[in-house]
Amino acid sequence: MQRRQFLRLTSGLPCITLWPRLADASAGMELMPLVRLIEETPREALTGKVVKLIRSGLGRGALLQAIQLAGMRQIEPRPVGFKFHAVMMVDAVRRLAAGDGGINGWIPILWNLDYFKFSQLRNERQSGWQLGGFASVEAPAEQAEALYLDAMKYRQWSLAEQAVVTLARSRGRNYLLGLLSGLAVKDFYSIGHKAIYVSHGWRLLQDSGQAELELMLRAMSYALLEEDRPLSDDATRPVWQLVDYPLNLKRAASIPLQACIARSNPAQTIELLDLVQQGDASACCEQAVTLIGQGGSFQVVWDAVFLAAAEAVMRRPSIPLLHTVTVGHSMYWLWRQAAALQLRRLIPLQALAYVVQMRRQFALPDDGTAIKSLVSAARPLLTPGAEDQQKAQAVGQQIEQIGQSIQQDPERARSLLLAFPLTDHWPELRRAINNWLLLKSDQAHDFKYGAAILESVPWLSPPFRAAYLAAASRRLRGLQSKSSREAEQIEAWFESA
Repeated sequence: MQRRQFLRLTSGLPCITLWPRLADASAGMELMPLVRLIEETPREALTGKVVKLIRSGLGRGALLQAIQLAGMRQIEPRPVGFKFHAVMMVDAVRRLAAGDGGINGWIPILWNLDYFKFSQLRNERQSGWQLGGFASVEAPAEQAEALYLDAMKYRQWSLAEQAVVTLARSRGRNYLLGLLSGLAVKDFYSIGHKAIYVSHGWRLLQDSGQAELELMLRAMSYALLEEDRPLSDDATRPVWQLVDYPLNLKRAASIPLQACIARSNPAQTIELLDLVQQGDASACCEQAVTLIGQGGSFQVVWDAVFLAAAEAVMRRPSIPLLHTVTVGHSMYWLWRQAAALQLRRLIPLQALAYVVQMRRQFALPDDGTAIKSLVSAARPLLTPGAEDQQKAQAVGQQIEQIGQSIQQDPERARSLLLAFPLTDHWPELRRAINNWLLLKSDQAHDFKYGAAILESVPWLSPPFRAAYLAAASRRLRGLQSKSSREAEQIEAWFESA
């Protein structure tokens, strides 16, 4: 197939899957040869082999699922994070790749493929862990949930595995996601990666077959086993990763369901942000419940969570603190799917506690740059009366200037974003940022963070979106960033394969 023909066929089809899909347990085995190919092929030969399969019809969806399954089988997820990012980034790659229907959409997928091989080798050197097959007997169906929760609490892996397989075969998928979500948001160990793993893994594999579902549930359950950590130096107080959950469970019980209906209240959000600055997670959660009782909604809480997270990244753009954004994003997605009333009430409080605790634990400096000053400074430059052609030209120039400033001049980038007409031209800016991420990302966190920002901008109330994006731009990729190896070689790979 010639390159020109390849580009024509793939253009506009960002998520087409030509590899056999997984409809049931028997059909699910059709993907396993691809999984084994990824697992067994040496790193230096894998990209060339996979590119040949792509040219023969392998689609993005199937390749991404195979990378995810290979990672779940071959890379130990405890602690959740570190080398396991090769797995946790896959759904972020899917979302970024979907923003480009041409050849550039393959760049992050091939980057992820190579990163899996790097992580697989690292896992072999460190522990040699593999998930393996399931050969145990099932648990009694009527007792499976109770057995599962007890086994997870007391770190009894074999019993947990038996129970979760039984649940996979006897319960619906929405129920299973709720069960995992409750465990994922329970503590903040591994700086919140558990929520990322569950949300990203579920999104990618939610339409897979039964065999893949069982593998996913076993892999996630192994990662979510109750932590066996000591208390802090003060033996009367648990470590910070655990302290908020029991308190928030009690608080959540009193919140009316009406709070789940989105109603923006900027004044309440700013009030909550002021309290976040003080670094007391318990006080923030108490105030959130009070504001909700005064006619507020969880939208007030989520706005504060995202703004506080972006502010943390703006002040200190470190890898630990960018997780305030990626974990908040994952918790919000889990909250949107939650059917159980307890989860609907609990997750926003846990998200708020998490961002406050992270800011405090990683000593966020108070440099006088407050997110609420960006909120008040947001002023789009374009006027409604301009001609369409003039608008398009002006928007294009603004986007170009933003791309030139990101990573080179963070303050100027923020000013340009605050002046950008986000309400009318977010799609154009989103496509540009997505493209910069495709071409310039060279770390797993670049993909995870960038994809989280692009998806979460519309989740905030309109008055806060520009400030959120401006603050978060501190860790985005721009035009001046160096292109990745995959971006530099993508055309050559497809021409020579």
